[in-house]
Amino acid sequence: MIDKVYLKCSFIAALHIAKTKKPYNIGEKLIKPCMVDICSELFGNEHVSKIKNIPMSNDTIHKRILCIANDIEYQLVEKINKSLFYAIQYIDDTFNDIKEEFLCTLKLKTFTTADEIFKTMNNYMISKNINWASCIGICTDGAASMTGIHSGVVSRVKEVAHAHLISTHCFIHREQLAVKDMGEHFNDILNQCATIINFIRARAINSSIFSYMCEEFGSVYNNVLFHSHIRWLSRGKDLTRVFELRTEIEVLLGKKNSPLSDHFQDIIWLAKVAYLSDIFRY
Repeated sequence: MIDKVYLKCSFIAALHIAKTKKPYNIGEKLIKPCMVDICSELFGNEHVSKIKNIPMSNDTIHKRILCIANDIEYQLVEKINKSLFYAIQYIDDTFNDIKEEFLCTLKLKTFTTADEIFKTMNNYMISKNINWASCIGICTDGAASMTGIHSGVVSRVKEVAHAHLISTHCFIHREQLAVKDMGEHFNDILNQCATIINFIRARAINSSIFSYMCEEFGSVYNNVLFHSHIRWLSRGKDLTRVFELRTEIEVLLGKKNSPLSDHFQDIIWLAKVAYLSDIFRY
């Protein structure tokens, strides 16, 4: 039987590993040995045995993380069931406050049709005893399978919930669609900023030099944010950082004899970066 203190410590380690998205075996291979050495140095060998008793094997950490995830889901489902209404947000009956939390991700085993999507959602709701009648809103990406008048997911949810359920189109998805149709000159600005960011961050030497330069300049930030097409939602932060560090970036690009430095001498180009930064900020 594991002592409660050691069990709690094992869960604490698992939580930190989960938050940092590190491999499960890091507990046994890195964290625990570090704790043993530090404890031995600070408090002597008499306390080392306590550290060694904390379960941190690969399988143990895996089980702890699953247990934590299941408990979070259980608490969230319980709060939803106690809430008078729910949608993307729900009202916490304890604090009388509106909350927004991620409930689950569901896999579609076969097709991505409206029938399969609704069936998967409905089975989950039934398994968790969540009442459809309390649902007051559903947000979708606007796809036909979701919003079809007769057989879309929204229509099916209304059938099991109520006809007054509010359907909305995700504003983040609309923003992504708008970007695809953005004027060519603005798309060029986005691509040029991405090139500049990746020129700095994709090369270790450039990134190190730029960080040191920012410190020497007394800049608020010490580097640009790494750009990736799959992280397009952070585009506003990327652009804002480029604009705020425009002087530092121009100096670095100039020292590297990069033609990209010419952009920072173009007032119109900088104005467009500032404009896009403001557009994508929220």
